[in-house]
Amino acid sequence: MLKKIPFILLLAYFPLSELIAQNQSYSEAQTKMLREADEGLKLAVIKKDTPKIAEAYYIHGKIEVSRHNFLEAQKWLLKSLSLIEKRGDSYELGRLYIRLEENEIWQLHYQNAIKYLRIALKIFKNIESDRGLALAYAAFGNMYSDENAPKPIYNLDSALFYYSKIEPHYKKINDQLGIAGVNATFGNFFAKKNDIKSIEYYTKALKYFSDNNRYPEKLQVLLAMASTYLKFKKYGDAYQKILEAEQLNSQVNNYQSKRKLEITYLEYYKAIGDWKHALKHQEVVHQLEKEDLLADHKGAVSELNIAYNTQKREAQLGEKDNIIVKQNQFLVGILIMLLGVSGLSFLYYILYKKNKKISLKNEVLLKEQNHRIKNNLQSISSLLNLQSNRMVDSDAKYAVEESKLRVEVVSNLHQKLYKGEELAEVELSEFIIEIVEGVLQTFGFNDLNPKYQLERMLLAADQTLSIGLIINELVTNSCKYAFKDNQSPALTIKGFVENDDYIIEVADNGEKEKDFSVLNVTTEIQKSFGMRLIQMQVIQLQGTYRFYFNSGTNFIMRFTPILCNF
Repeated sequence: MLKKIPFILLLAYFPLSELIAQNQSYSEAQTKMLREADEGLKLAVIKKDTPKIAEAYYIHGKIEVSRHNFLEAQKWLLKSLSLIEKRGDSYELGRLYIRLEENEIWQLHYQNAIKYLRIALKIFKNIESDRGLALAYAAFGNMYSDENAPKPIYNLDSALFYYSKIEPHYKKINDQLGIAGVNATFGNFFAKKNDIKSIEYYTKALKYFSDNNRYPEKLQVLLAMASTYLKFKKYGDAYQKILEAEQLNSQVNNYQSKRKLEITYLEYYKAIGDWKHALKHQEVVHQLEKEDLLADHKGAVSELNIAYNTQKREAQLGEKDNIIVKQNQFLVGILIMLLGVSGLSFLYYILYKKNKKISLKNEVLLKEQNHRIKNNLQSISSLLNLQSNRMVDSDAKYAVEESKLRVEVVSNLHQKLYKGEELAEVELSEFIIEIVEGVLQTFGFNDLNPKYQLERMLLAADQTLSIGLIINELVTNSCKYAFKDNQSPALTIKGFVENDDYIIEVADNGEKEKDFSVLNVTTEIQKSFGMRLIQMQVIQLQGTYRFYFNSGTNFIMRFTPILCNF
């Protein structure tokens, strides 16, 4: 049976960015491991087998660490620790502290990580475990070579000291796979220091992986060697390693290996100035990431159910008023981030179109910038998802859900700019319909068919963003208040040109009459973040608006469109 390389060594010689980019949903292998762990847990509980119960908890924690679900991972690992530490020092106890350290490193909690590592090292010394000591020294080396660590910790000399202590322990237990992993680790270490010595270590590791049919590890080392050769401008050697990796990729055939191979091809063609092929591989990378995102989305529902069941068992929220204040501060910060990202996107498109003689190299760079902006928006949405999952207060959850809809407005605008043929203009009617349909779907009104009467108009991006945020708030309010307990909900949205102005009207059939006097609207603006946001966006448009009740809530706004001419 083939041995497995300890995860701590994978961290050492596989680039951290590659591990972070992994799909965040449960993989097929992870699902199988969880199923087996849960089945074993049921039997262990019946038999009161404490070590097996602790092992099942450990497996859950290990998988959550790999998915970067840090709070959930900490919970499972500490449950395992509460059972194992009662039995005294053991390899399993030291291994558990290594995993706790890893969870802290991902969160950049270096002081906690050092504390856990020192405990693990002491345990392995007490029980004289060579395998355990190798794991601990590897973890210390990884931490000291972590470029994200602060200066007192980031120290390549210290990293080299600890890496040098690993191999003797693997030799004592004749673990050839561990020795190969150490060679790959040294290869990666010297590659960071731009030292050609890295090739020597990669070659040793490659020989073992080749002789023992360790295809995934061999593929990673081949691509690492190719990247190192590129640093030293040995383009022929680099290309040869890439070709070997491509032949091997069919046997590995997973998302991560395909993505890394395409990225290495991209680096190669950029290095030799072949921008046509560089663009081709850049597009493949984007397509792979798009497919991965779609696959992740399909698993989101089941993942949310798991998160919900887990969060039910956590402690209730503290003082409600303090949480709401913190939540409002969080929402304001997110809104500022959204506006900043949107402005950055708009700026890059203007610069792109003005340069009519842009080179293919610059085109590749622009595509990369837009991809990063999309990732930033996705990160913001993920932050809001995490915040929502932690809440049990319905008002706070509603506030976060509404902020997620605001993120979708900015994201939809960015996608239209990125994919459209116009420079900085968006077709308003299509954009409004997408926003409305998204809100209705979120609140479960998929069967509602709004009545649209929208004249087509190309509108400047900044004005389109303001209108999208206003429409989002109005339709959200209709779903929350007008359609609640309404047997026949109805929504009408109009947009038309009158003289030189554009008029937007939104009306629902909410039965409860509202007071839209100047005094009451002013009070609502002071109390409601959504009403305040509407007022801010109308001011941004230099327009006017009013609410009135006529068989439901009606909103009408008038503003002067700004058209872009480039």
